[in-house]
Amino acid sequence: MSLPKHTISPAHGAPATKRAKQPTVDIDIPSQLKGTSFKFKARPNQDGGFQAWLFDVIVTAFPTAKGEKDEIIMDVQVKHKKKKKFDSAKFMAAFMEGGEALDNLYEDDEDEDEDDISRSHHEDDDYDEFDEEEEEDDISDAMGSVFARIVHRHKIRSTFWRDMEEPSQDTSALAFAIFDRYGCLRPEFIRGSSKGSGTFGNELDKGSFLQVEVIRVKEDHRRRGLASTLLKVLLDQVVKIEDDFLTFSFVFPAFLNREIPDNLPEDKKNKLADEKLAAAVGLYRKAGFRRVGDSVWFAYAFDDSHPSRSVAINDDYNHPDLPVPKTPLQTLEKKLQRQRTIFEHGLLTIDVSDKFRGYPDEVAKELLTLRAINNPTNTQLQCAKFGCTCGDCLSGYLSPRMRVLIKTVCEYENDQDMYDEDMWSQPGQPKGQVDDKLDSWMCAPSWEVLPASVKPYMKSNKSVRKGHRLLFGHIIRCLDQGLVPTVANIADSVDNEGEWPPDCRNFLQRAGAAGIQSVLRFAIETSREKDLKAGGGIDEIMDYEQRKAKEEKLKAEGKDPAEGEDKFAWIMRNHAYEDGSYEWDLMKKEKECRNDSEFGMLLGMLTGKAFEMDEYYK
Repeated sequence: MSLPKHTISPAHGAPATKRAKQPTVDIDIPSQLKGTSFKFKARPNQDGGFQAWLFDVIVTAFPTAKGEKDEIIMDVQVKHKKKKKFDSAKFMAAFMEGGEALDNLYEDDEDEDEDDISRSHHEDDDYDEFDEEEEEDDISDAMGSVFARIVHRHKIRSTFWRDMEEPSQDTSALAFAIFDRYGCLRPEFIRGSSKGSGTFGNELDKGSFLQVEVIRVKEDHRRRGLASTLLKVLLDQVVKIEDDFLTFSFVFPAFLNREIPDNLPEDKKNKLADEKLAAAVGLYRKAGFRRVGDSVWFAYAFDDSHPSRSVAINDDYNHPDLPVPKTPLQTLEKKLQRQRTIFEHGLLTIDVSDKFRGYPDEVAKELLTLRAINNPTNTQLQCAKFGCTCGDCLSGYLSPRMRVLIKTVCEYENDQDMYDEDMWSQPGQPKGQVDDKLDSWMCAPSWEVLPASVKPYMKSNKSVRKGHRLLFGHIIRCLDQGLVPTVANIADSVDNEGEWPPDCRNFLQRAGAAGIQSVLRFAIETSREKDLKAGGGIDEIMDYEQRKAKEEKLKAEGKDPAEGEDKFAWIMRNHAYEDGSYEWDLMKKEKECRNDSEFGMLLGMLTGKAFEMDEYYK
C-alpha cells in the first residue's frame, strides 16, 4: 500500500504517542445530507500477519459540528520508523566476496529490523504495525458506516485460499465462490456455463482489490441517500491511499435477517426479503457494480474504461425467476470439481488440491459416457480421470504449459557446468580443507534438497556432481519423448543412454531413487516460483507494464526514468520481468488446461511427497 504523505496521521517524524492534526478532504454531498461529515479510517488487520496483506477500512458518517464545514477526515494510522536505505554497492561487494561477508550483511539487516514487523511488495511502503494503544472512536453519534477490506493479493498468491479463509466468513466466501486457489477468476465465469453476461474476464486476476463487507445506516437516517454516499466516499478515497495495484472492488449484496419480523407469515417474509435484496442489489448497481458471471458477487472496476462501466443497469445479468436446470454432466462436473479442491468442516473450508490423485476409474468412465464418448481411448480415460481440459496432458495430468516451464528450468540447470569443476584443486589449498567458496556452492538450491547420503560425494567427486547435473537433461529427454518424467522413466533413460564416463550412474549408485526424487522436487518447486499464477508472474507483468508506462511518460518529459529510485534496484526490477517473460511467452503459446499450476499434485504424482510443498513455501 502506498500512502501519500498528506493523508497520513501521525505525520512523518511525529512520535507515535503524539497526534498530528487529521488531514481533511472537501466533499460535495447531496442537499438532503447537508450537515454531514465523514471519517475515512484505514489500518492493517492483524490477520495480515508479518506480510500485512490485509487492511481494514471503515467510513463513518456523523453530524458536522456547528460552525464547521462538511468534510472527509482522513485517518490512516501507522507507526513510522526510519528504515535503512538499501545500499546496492555494499550488497554487490558482499555478494561477490561471498562467505562471511554476505552472512554478516544479513545479520546486520536482521539486527536493525528485528522490531519492524511489516514488509511490503513495494519499496516505498511505510506500513508497520497499527498503534494498538489507540482508543476506539466513539461512534455513538454515528449516522451510518461502511466496512471494507483491502486485499493485497500479490502477497498471498500461492496461499490465496488458505489466507482468505482466516479473516472472516465474507473473505472466505469470496475466495472460494469465484476465484481459484491462486486468486484468479475461475474459467466457468469467463467462457463456461456460468459466464452470465460475460462482462468480466481475466482482468479480475490482477492487482489488489477492495471487498465491501457491510453498510449500516441507522433507522432514523435512512431514505436520504446516506448508504450511497458512504459507498461513494469509500470508492473515491480508497484509490487515493492505494497505489496502481488496486483494480476492483467486490461485494455480495445482502441484508440483515433481523430486519425481517418473525411474526410475519412465511409468504410475506419471503416477499419482504426479496424487496430488501433487490434494494441492496440496486444500491450497488447504481454505484457501478455489475454481476460477475451468474454468481451472487458483483464487481466494480476502478478503471473508468473497463467495459463493465458502460453496461446499463437494466442490461446487467439477472438470475432467471426459475433456475435453469443443470444437465447431468454439468452437475457431475461441478460436484467433482468441488471434491477435488476443497473440504468443508462446519464453517471451515480447506484447500485440498495438492492431495488430488485422480478420480476413480468408474467416475472417469461415467464422465465420458455423459460426454457421449462410448469407446474412449486410453488417453481419453486418463484425461477424464485427472480432469484434463486440453486433451494433451501426459498421462492425463502433466499439462503442456507445465511441461514448458519444467523443461526451461531443467535446461538451465543442465547447463550449469561450473559445478563440474574440481573444487579441491585450488592453488595453495591442501586437499580436504573446505573454503568459503565450496560452502557457498554446497548451498546451491538444487543441492540443498539432495539426500544426506550423497552430499559428501558432491564435495569430493567431480563425476557425482556432473551426474547430478546431467539428470536434469534426462528429464528433458523424457518430456521430448512424450513421457512423464517419473523416477522409473528417468532411470530407464539413464540405462538406455549408455553414457561414458558413467557420471549419472555414479550419482545414482550413491543417491538411489531418492536422488532422482530430489532432482524432480527441485525442478517442480523452481517451476512453481516461475509460474504465472503460483509464482506471481501475473503481478510481475502488471507491475512491469505500469512501470514501463511511467518510464515512457518520464522520458517524454525529459526526466530520468530511475529518478528517486536506487539505480541498482530499478535495473534489477526490470531485469526480473525480462528474465521471467521468456518462460511466460513460451507458456502462452501452449493450450490452457485445468491442470496448469497444480504443482502440489504433480509433485505427489512423481515423488509421493506432495505435502512437502507446504513446508517449502511457509
